[in-house]
Order: sequence, then C-alpha cells, then structure tokens
Amino acid sequence: MNHFWKRNWPVVPLVGLVFGASSVSLAESFHGLRNWAMAHGVDRGWTANFWPLQVDTFIVAGELGLLLSAFYLWPKRVRVLCWTITIVGLVVSVAANSFQELGPSADWTFHTTAAVPPIAAMSGLLVILSITKQFAAPGPETPMETVAKLQRVETPGRKPKAITGPRKPAQRSLRPGPGSNHPKFHEALKIYRDSLAAPGKTISERDLMAAVGMAGANRGLARFVKTYVAEGRTDAG
Repeated sequence: MNHFWKRNWPVVPLVGLVFGASSVSLAESFHGLRNWAMAHGVDRGWTANFWPLQVDTFIVAGELGLLLSAFYLWPKRVRVLCWTITIVGLVVSVAANSFQELGPSADWTFHTTAAVPPIAAMSGLLVILSITKQFAAPGPETPMETVAKLQRVETPGRKPKAITGPRKPAQRSLRPGPGSNHPKFHEALKIYRDSLAAPGKTISERDLMAAVGMAGANRGLARFVKTYVAEGRTDAG
C-alpha cells in the first residue's frame, strides 16, 4: 500500500482539486435551480431546497451507472440508458440555470455564465470517475509478479519448484571404468603427462594412440587419459 501511494501521489491533489471544483459547481447549480423553482411556483422552504435534487441527481446517477457498466461489462443498452439519463439531466439543469431569474430578455452573456455550473459539475465528475476506473482496472503483470505466479503453480503429485534463474549445465564427473584398467593406460598416462611438462605443443589424441602402439584404434583411451589428467585424478596405481 505504501508503494502504491509513493508511485501515485500526484493523483491525490488532482482528484482533490477536481472534487473541490465539482462540489462548488454542484452548489452553484443547486442555487440556480432553487431560484428557478421559486420563480415558477415552488413554495419557499424545504420544497424549493429539494427541487434541484430532482435534476442534478440524475447527472450523478447517470455517470455512476457508466462507471459500473464499464466495471461489470454490462450490455450496450445499459450504457446508452446511462448516457441518456446524464445528458437529459444536464440539458434540464443548463436550461433552468440559464433562465432562472434572468428572463429571456437578458443578455446572452448572463445566460452563458449561469449555464457554466452544471457543465463544470458534469465534467469534474467525469474526470473523477475516469481516474477511479483506471485505478480499479487490473494492470499488466510485472515480471516479478509473473515469476511469483509460476512459483505457486503445483503439479499433481509433485512439489512446486522455485524459479531461481537459468539452469547451469551439470558438470560431468569421470567415474572409474575400463579406461583405468586398460593395459596401455599407465603408459599412455605417462606419455601424456610428459608432453604437458615439455615445452611446445601438447600431444594429440591420434599421436598418443600411436605412441602406445595403437595407431588407428579407437581414441577412447586417449580421451580418457586427457580427462583423467584434467580432473587431477591420482587414484590409478
């Protein structure tokens, strides 16, 4: 959770700013709708205070419906219905705010100014809901999350193996076998060690076989001797 806030802290002031602006816009819209209601036959008091809620509530409800329809993948007709509710509520709110007590003969600038609050409120709510949707939607997995998921996969009858990195090739170890028991082994071993001690080129497998009188034979003995010396074996008699 701390990592989440460290990475996304710029979103907090953005949401706070937009939320504050939307709250002010809704309050201004409420005031304009209340004036409209009292100028058109609604009694002053609680009825005039509740009348604006019949309009602006549909803007909020419509946008919340759009957010939920995106989360739960509701059918297209649900999204169309939510958009319709939002737009109808916005149109009614803009009309009532524009003409409240100004009258149709007022200058167009007054009507435009009075129409700003409901439009600003809808825009602010749309921004907040869009940000909420982005944070609620699952994001792509990071490489470490993918590795952790693979480590939790269990095979029936076997324990899961932890993934620690690329596998290293297993080192082949020379085991005692027919090579050390070969009648020519000690002779070949001495010749090969002498060639290593002498300056110049190391004797080849073919020349080593020829040196022990086995020219043209299989070079398995020569390979065995080279591997034997490379591993530092000294267990031969």
